[in-house]
Amino acid sequence: MSMNIVEFVKQQEPLFVGALTENTVTWAKESQFAIQHFQKNDFLAKTALANPISAQNAIINIAAIGISLNPANKDAYLVPRDGMVCLDISYLGLLRIAQEAGSILWGQCKLVHANDTYESNGLDKAPTHKYNAFGDRGEIVGGYCTVKTPGGDYLTEEMSVADIKKVEATSKAKNGPWKTFWEEMARKTIVKRSHKYWPRSNRLDTAIQALNDAEGKGREARRWER
Repeated sequence: MSMNIVEFVKQQEPLFVGALTENTVTWAKESQFAIQHFQKNDFLAKTALANPISAQNAIINIAAIGISLNPANKDAYLVPRDGMVCLDISYLGLLRIAQEAGSILWGQCKLVHANDTYESNGLDKAPTHKYNAFGDRGEIVGGYCTVKTPGGDYLTEEMSVADIKKVEATSKAKNGPWKTFWEEMARKTIVKRSHKYWPRSNRLDTAIQALNDAEGKGREARRWER
């Protein structure tokens, strides 16, 4: 299995190089990261060999978006989903893309718990959010993403836990990462909705579209992410 998947990855070099948009991402490194992903997950490797087109598309998306599979960054992963290999991008990866593309100077996304002190200060300001990081914060009630634009403006988008769960309910990933990494998926949902208010970036738009395709987002899910 290992030799087969290694050879499969190596054969994708022309597709990767042809789709490459960022010189910070290289085939020499990403091919090794991809091989590591497959070798650590036998089911993922079997899925790739059974559905090679999906694996090829995932590898092409890495190059087209300019995102790295480097496990140290925790920006993106190859995951099996509904018989396909998909490129999954974390909320940290989306924020990194937005920064590198020049849409934002920096950004953060946090979840709010029932026992936190939270006060919204409007769209153009960061909220007031105080909490005891080492105490009982209670259940999650929502979250927010605040970014600073190149023009020096602050933009804040808030999302209730009810709206987050509406997105979860319509996602193909609801029985996968939504079960095992709910907080990370919640943050990603908030960032995806927030990006609509940032200066446009084709690179970020491509990443969001790839995520929606991989997660099977229909019209209803996209409505709650607006």
